[in-house]
Amino acid sequence: MVTLGGAVRELSRRLAALFLPGQDGRRPVDGKRIAALGATHQTGWTALVAVLLFRMAGPEPDMVTRP
Repeated sequence: MVTLGGAVRELSRRLAALFLPGQDGRRPVDGKRIAALGATHQTGWTALVAVLLFRMAGPEPDMVTRP
């Protein structure tokens, strides 16, 4: 069992991990594509993950208390 804040942090971490380069330098979100071309940037997911990364990097680790 985890707290609501813990669940938020874990889900945020997992979602952000899809967009961060792995050990091989590739991002899981790109799948087998060699270059990040196409309309993936138009889905809105990138903006959501940008907000999550910003909040995760901030001085206040408990994202649940942020507005």
